[in-house]
Amino acid sequence: MKKFSFILLLILTARVYSSVVLNEVFYDPVGPDAGYEWLELYNPTDAPIDMEGWILEKAQTTFTEIDTLESIIIPAKGFLLIGEEFVEDADIKTTLAFTNAGSSTNGVRISCPDTDYTDTVLYHEPNSDELTWDCGVHKIPFVPTVQEGNSLARKYDGVDTDLPKDWFECTNLTPGAPNLYPIDLAIFKITLQKIEGIYHLFTFIHNLSTEGVDNSEAHVDIFVNNNLFDSYELPAIAPMDSLEFSCPIGTLEDGLFDISTRVELPNDINPENNQAGTSILIGESPIVFNEIMFRPSSGRSEWFELYNRSTRDYQLDDFLVTDYADREIRFSAYIAADDYLVVCRDSLNVMLYYPNTPFHTIVEADSWAPLNVGGDVLTLFDNYELQLEQMEYSGDGSQHDVSLERVNPYLPPTEDNWGYSVIGATPGRQNSIYVVYLPTQASITANPNPFAPRRGEYTIISFSLPEVISRVTVRIFDIKGRLVRKLANQVLQAYSGDFVWNGYSEDGRRLPVGVYIINLEATSQESEKVYTERETVVIAR
Repeated sequence: MKKFSFILLLILTARVYSSVVLNEVFYDPVGPDAGYEWLELYNPTDAPIDMEGWILEKAQTTFTEIDTLESIIIPAKGFLLIGEEFVEDADIKTTLAFTNAGSSTNGVRISCPDTDYTDTVLYHEPNSDELTWDCGVHKIPFVPTVQEGNSLARKYDGVDTDLPKDWFECTNLTPGAPNLYPIDLAIFKITLQKIEGIYHLFTFIHNLSTEGVDNSEAHVDIFVNNNLFDSYELPAIAPMDSLEFSCPIGTLEDGLFDISTRVELPNDINPENNQAGTSILIGESPIVFNEIMFRPSSGRSEWFELYNRSTRDYQLDDFLVTDYADREIRFSAYIAADDYLVVCRDSLNVMLYYPNTPFHTIVEADSWAPLNVGGDVLTLFDNYELQLEQMEYSGDGSQHDVSLERVNPYLPPTEDNWGYSVIGATPGRQNSIYVVYLPTQASITANPNPFAPRRGEYTIISFSLPEVISRVTVRIFDIKGRLVRKLANQVLQAYSGDFVWNGYSEDGRRLPVGVYIINLEATSQESEKVYTERETVVIAR
């Protein structure tokens, strides 16, 4: 843990430790008091103390004895709970019958039989009977008068300055355990600045309580993409004051970075305001839209697919997709590097209709807005509402259960980088129309060539086209131009594909040895341009 400099007024809190002290008093339970009152003692020393013979007293007009304790050990830095019959886990059971109302001051005292040591707490005004504190003074401010159901507790266990400021009204009772003084630290906003190539975090830490906070109780942690980056001690923070905090984050490579700060304070009464964060996108978004099912058949779920095109894993907490009408889809999930995430309305439905989808890629959204069949604009935001990517689709030519796929997730989401799937849909897998780059011209090959069907051999006919999606027809002719086999007829295909031919004719006869012509005709779905290619293949003995 590191120390750092702050701009603030340091407030030093005096801590005085003595022998066993009164640490928490519960004198006004809700409803009937009898049987439910209790008293907590604390040993702030580094050695155990035997309480044999110690005297417990209470006061209204004067101090009177409640009990003389028998031998019982309070361990070093330990607690002793003295309670009435219905108090659970009490170390000593006795009748306390504290006074909690009236015109006179009330009090509790513990004293050691072998010394002059006492520890006293007085509550209620006026002190007309002039009861004294341990310092012998009776005209000093009183401890708070607590409401029914609350306890009177020391702000810090065992810290005794013989003054009423040591005490507070406690709403979170802790019999036999450390007291919880209501400290409230808060962080509301952080910012990032790039200074000479290095990113720095800036924020203010606010002390919203009426007591100081020192560095033995609090520290601030810095997280980058949910991983602990560094931790810093906090110096004292004056009541109702703030301190400025900054630290270097370093150089950041391309990617999405979630940067947050969190104050750790054991007794903080409002931990919800102890954390703040922001995000920064350097370069292009690593998380992109990759496939959309906006027109499923009745009974099937809508979904969209994201792709992580980076080498870094990401935790997507409370991410958001909005449409043109600002309707929201919210989700949280983990996505590994070079992997997919299928966000859907109904995860079981997607698993049912797409059984080949890897289970780990499917996540059901926390909220869903219907995808518009006629076209829409979808925008992806992170949990800080930083826009990562936006894509637009028209819906023209869409069919039921046919997804809209991205041709190449590494290229911008422009209209020409999208097309309808040639096999229906590919959730959680590489798109059917995925293209690294398009060839400059059409081509067709056969391998092996020649091949011998009578020995069980076959040939693979491969093609590539300079178009993303085309309707393909593949026919085979003999040397006299007669059609002997049709392998594909107006089949929707991506820019490349394969067909297998076993050397048999359309009616299932094995063809004789000779030369055959493979004829490819492809019509681009977008431009309607026609491509024609031929290749010869030999059937051998």
